[in-house]
Amino acid sequence: MNETKPPEKKCSRCARTIEQCACCDDPECAGAAICNECLRLAVGQALAQPHTHGG
Repeated sequence: MNETKPPEKKCSRCARTIEQCACCDDPECAGAAICNECLRLAVGQALAQPHTHGG
């Protein structure tokens, strides 16, 4: 009953733990995986928060 967990993926830009890359489902993408938030920032669909505290 030992279930092996797949290795955690990290976003290559912000190092946040992600379930899968926002661009693809390729399991080999672990080195260059990107989270949805960083992808949106990269393509200009979102703006970075000007203050880290959120206010």
